[in-house]
Amino acid sequence: MNGELSASAKPQRYKRTSFLVLPGFQLRFMMYIIGFALFGIIVLYATNHIYFQRLISEGQQLGLAPDHIYFEFVNQQREVLNTTFMMVAAVVFGGLILVGLVLSHKIAGPIYRIQLHLQEVREHGEASRPLAFRSGDFFPEVAELVEELVDRAGRKDESASS
Repeated sequence: MNGELSASAKPQRYKRTSFLVLPGFQLRFMMYIIGFALFGIIVLYATNHIYFQRLISEGQQLGLAPDHIYFEFVNQQREVLNTTFMMVAAVVFGGLILVGLVLSHKIAGPIYRIQLHLQEVREHGEASRPLAFRSGDFFPEVAELVEELVDRAGRKDESASS
């Protein structure tokens, strides 16, 4: 199949009927993204903590009194950085979750459509419409390949039964 639609065939608009089309894959995909995001956040936070502990340790080694303005300054800077870090981490974490969800749909959507298409061919001998993915989905070339294979298999069945 060359991927062209007939004049009467209109591009199909898909309405999302469920939030996760392949929950097993999509949840596992999201867990990987969340895991990497949390790992990054923890490493950066630990690095900041170690840095400020070194500053405090340097002040102590210099023999500064515990109520010296240096320690007050370091603690103020730590608070500002921790607050900023937590806000940025929350925004980045939320953004990564959204990006992960969108990417998982762009991967899972085509796989789900292929599954439905092949089930229909298996049950009825042919599909009621050509396999098509949404604009922006990954692997658009796979739709043409699946259509070509289904057409070829249908021709073999017809020639074998003749």
